[in-house]
Amino acid sequence: MVMQDIKWTEDLSVGVVVLDDDHKKLIKILNTLFAASFAGVADSVLEKTLVELEEYTKFHFDREEQFLAEHDYPSLEPHKFQHEKLIKDLHEYTARAREQGTDGLSADVMMFLRTWLINHIKEQDLVYADYLKEKA
Repeated sequence: MVMQDIKWTEDLSVGVVVLDDDHKKLIKILNTLFAASFAGVADSVLEKTLVELEEYTKFHFDREEQFLAEHDYPSLEPHKFQHEKLIKDLHEYTARAREQGTDGLSADVMMFLRTWLINHIKEQDLVYADYLKEKA
């Protein structure tokens, strides 16, 4: 099963250039991970890409949370909870990839990552985008 690349579309924009750029980079890393996992590359390449995804996700979440705190976003705590859950899941997937190689990165894991990112942006991040527009 070859997974289609995630495409950036304007309906994913939160209206904050730096956060949109972060989301674009996360999409790029995920697309690299998808391509690598289905191309039969070395386990070390997959692990490196998964680690990059985990590290950049943490960086982005920190930046996003700081930005939202500066703008007094009222739903920051539940939003942070969603971030913490994904970081935990990513950490588990990275550990599994280290232990099991490509066997630890099933199509289900890839689909979860793809679905989670798109759903998080559309269902969580676009809510703060609306909040920020109202405050402007």
